[in-house]
Amino acid sequence: MTIRIDLEESALHSRRLRVPGRETSVRLEQGLWDAYDAVCRATGCPRNALASRIEARRDRALGLTNAVRLFIVEYWRAACDDRDAEPMTVLDRALTAISPKATGAVEAAVMRMRDRLAPEMTPRRIALVLELSRDHTDVVTLAAAARSQWGRLAPWEPRSDVLAGQALRDLLHIVVTPDSALQCRPH
Repeated sequence: MTIRIDLEESALHSRRLRVPGRETSVRLEQGLWDAYDAVCRATGCPRNALASRIEARRDRALGLTNAVRLFIVEYWRAACDDRDAEPMTVLDRALTAISPKATGAVEAAVMRMRDRLAPEMTPRRIALVLELSRDHTDVVTLAAAARSQWGRLAPWEPRSDVLAGQALRDLLHIVVTPDSALQCRPH
């Protein structure tokens, strides 16, 4: 028996991805990039928006590249386990699999809110939330002030201010500086 290895297929390929707080390079094999792009097509989630969601959910013990690899494996594992599941359901399962285990319902809800807000964190919004966090020390007033500034574009309702405020605080810890953030908007 002969095993042939295609070195071109196993070579690492770099792509620049924008996540809240920075632009970064991720190196994966072409087959993994193809699988990542297939997830993007199936879910309608642009590359940078998906990377932002992975960044918001990943266990901090993992680097972004390893988190992307793990996400791809978990996505396709979940898709195989439930072939009738909608792509967004599979995406949520994969994001949950790469996340640190939530210790309760509130922590899980904050994690989902962080996942929803991450792609929306443009440089302007990061700067705004940083500024607002200086004046608003509790999460509810921070979220209410941010929602007021974002207007109808805010992706949460007033009843979710507690979750949104904590998610915004969590995302600020991911962001190094507002100047280093690059815009990441879902199309």
